[in-house]
Amino acid sequence: MKNYCGQRNAKGEPRVLVLEPGKKSRLLPIRLDLYNHSPDGFEWGYAGSGPAQLALAILADVLEAPKLNSRLAWFADSDTDPRYVAVRLHQTFKRKFIAGLDQGQSWTISEQMVRNFIQQEESAA
Repeated sequence: MKNYCGQRNAKGEPRVLVLEPGKKSRLLPIRLDLYNHSPDGFEWGYAGSGPAQLALAILADVLEAPKLNSRLAWFADSDTDPRYVAVRLHQTFKRKFIAGLDQGQSWTISEQMVRNFIQQEESAA
């Protein structure tokens, strides 16, 4: 299972690593192809555009959502397409998980936590 780890560099800039057992850590892709909230990057600890971009990116990564190459393709996708699910749920995920994180502290969110959130939201719909 993956873990998503947010931390700040020496300049205070946020970065999010994806850690998977047996694999090299990688930076979480920002996923502006799905929704452009914050081209400047991720943030956490409040309910703004940077946290929304982070929430979307984590959901898209967990759901293994393929890159969206055309805005026109967006309208043809079904309700079960992982890209659509990530976009549909990211604001709620932001409010429940990302907005409440301490801006000055490192944090970790497990893939299992994200999957539990998705399952709960999907069963409530």
